[in-house]
Amino acid sequence: MSFQNPTRECDLVMKGGITSGVVYPKVLLRLAPDYRLRNVGGTSAGAIAAALAAAAEFNRAGGGFERLAEIPNELADVLLKLFQPVPKHRKTYKALLKAIEKKDVGIFWAIWNARKLIKSFNALPETRYGICPGLRQPGFDEPGLTDWLHEKIQHVAGLSAARPLTFGDLKAKGIKLRMVTTNLSKQSPLTLPFDHGFWMDPADSAALMPEPVSDLMRENTDEDGFINVPTGDDMPVLLATRMSLSFPALLTAVPLYSRDYTLRLCDEEMKKKRVNWFSDGGISSNFPIHLFDSTLPTRPTFGVSLGAFHECRQEEDDPGPGKNRIYLPKQAGHGRLRPLFPLGGAMSFLGAILDSARNWQDASQAVMPGYTERIVRIHLKDEEGGLNLKMPGELIDALGELGGYAGDELMGFDFDEHRWRRLLVATAAMEKYFESLNRAFDPSFQNFLNDYVAKFEANGATGSYIPANAAKLEELKARWEALAKVGKRWADAPLRHDWGGNDDPMPRPRATVRFTPAEFTEPERE
Repeated sequence: MSFQNPTRECDLVMKGGITSGVVYPKVLLRLAPDYRLRNVGGTSAGAIAAALAAAAEFNRAGGGFERLAEIPNELADVLLKLFQPVPKHRKTYKALLKAIEKKDVGIFWAIWNARKLIKSFNALPETRYGICPGLRQPGFDEPGLTDWLHEKIQHVAGLSAARPLTFGDLKAKGIKLRMVTTNLSKQSPLTLPFDHGFWMDPADSAALMPEPVSDLMRENTDEDGFINVPTGDDMPVLLATRMSLSFPALLTAVPLYSRDYTLRLCDEEMKKKRVNWFSDGGISSNFPIHLFDSTLPTRPTFGVSLGAFHECRQEEDDPGPGKNRIYLPKQAGHGRLRPLFPLGGAMSFLGAILDSARNWQDASQAVMPGYTERIVRIHLKDEEGGLNLKMPGELIDALGELGGYAGDELMGFDFDEHRWRRLLVATAAMEKYFESLNRAFDPSFQNFLNDYVAKFEANGATGSYIPANAAKLEELKARWEALAKVGKRWADAPLRHDWGGNDDPMPRPRATVRFTPAEFTEPERE
């Protein structure tokens, strides 16, 4: 298999799922011979896969994808060893593993040691709200998750361990990498790399980052001895990946510092460095399919999602996980339905509340026409992926093969049909937008705009966001008037109502044009 002469381009977004990420390497290896990866993104385990995919594309000519192909064979031996608890939480970790296995002994052990577990849980703030920091811990000979990930990113990228891969390195080769983390202190998602400054305590850097990355970051410190965290192109890929995959409690959160400029009435309080706790991106956006979206795509943006297996939706395995687990909607109207998720005990009920709160936006977008047919779903059973850290090697290998089947499905993707659906979806959305615009851009609004222009011309600069001169304001007014004239044609004779008769309507559910941040960003200050 040759990776040197791809003839097409694509973008790729991968969903979070902790150990479910073992399916992703072979998705990438199926796509890479034909597709050059331009934009790559993901959350949590999807962020790991995205980092490795970008590193492989960065080093395509030097064998990046050949090096990536080595990883699936290694995962079966190292997966459990990558998660290494700090000494204080080893009993908690042991109980967690037993509970995940759903063995009675694990439940009884947890009950018997309840007081110790509560004490350990209350101690989580002392260990950055997590059990496993990611670096090698005392008593372990193998690398921890972050150590291993640094080694693999560098190896796949063809760089020495001492020279961490950065977003700028990728950008120089036309590769855009994006990930999502969650700022718990601001209760909001944040797209990585961010473009404004945070600080980091050197002790946190040493505890969470491998030495080469920590050393690189310590080269730029402020007068208080805090690290100025690299932004934009200068940010190490590993730092962003670690911030995105901080699965709550299992992996420690990442503390960065900033000022709280909302404390404007207390100058001294506003100047203080205050901690921002960054945790798993999946808390706020587990499948950020929106990352590289465009109204009329010029290349496919593939999504790889993870779902739950059910024998009444997918045929039973025979003899093991196979192509029956893979679903890529191809016919018009398919892929729009969300499955029912049955509830069990109290924990199941609480879990459903959390999943609804964090997944509804991603899930709603993923079933839209123009989106759903480019998302391949891989369906996993309860004992596969997720928090199942002790999966046997043969199961890990089998799940890896599922990724290969998913990649095969994407290779048959009909881009022309996708673009046609996106055009129709955009048409219906633009009609609704122009209908709303025409209602709002009525004589009263036009009179307001005329009066505002006249006031500016008479009095000079007043108000906020002042244009450079009166001509700029006149041009703004003229453009909106022209847009309203164009929009009148769309609004007065919409196509979506009688496009193909009752049997052939435009795609549903209908999209809408709305203004939201292009990425999850936050201003440094007002």
